[in-house]
Amino acid sequence: MSLKKLKFVDEVLAPSWAIKIKYEGPTPSAAIDIIKEIAKRRFRVSSKFWFEDKFLFVDIGDTYTLDATWSAKNKLDRYTKYNFKLQFEMNEGKKTKSGSFMLAIKPSIETSFSYGNFLQRLFYRIFMKMFYYEQRRKYIEDLKQWVQDFKTDLLDAFGTNAHEILEGV
Repeated sequence: MSLKKLKFVDEVLAPSWAIKIKYEGPTPSAAIDIIKEIAKRRFRVSSKFWFEDKFLFVDIGDTYTLDATWSAKNKLDRYTKYNFKLQFEMNEGKKTKSGSFMLAIKPSIETSFSYGNFLQRLFYRIFMKMFYYEQRRKYIEDLKQWVQDFKTDLLDAFGTNAHEILEGV
């Protein structure tokens, strides 16, 4: 008998889906290593749990263009894991070595339970509502703080050339 999974997934920054940071200035390509180093430290992941989902480098005309997506995944406990997705888009002039980048940070949290029959499923739903809800809320608040710390570190690292883009919710 195969076990089924009961999953609860939440966006950590709800109702907003992401935090965006825009940079305009010299050598935006140098930001890649800075972002990765700060993200690994702030999101508490080793290289084992750091993934490069997409890396598209285009060299056409007078500009370099980079479109990359990285993700970090790790477990918080037996039932819950977190995911951070970083979407990075950059343009840099070949001669001027100046340009811009946009970074979007999308954190989420996933809680899953394996069950074999409807009684176990009912038990896990009750367990989630009555006992595990507080712990899960604490995890979400911790992840929100990690994102804010990450954002602060990035803005400090890039100085006055970087700023957060506020979007309507």
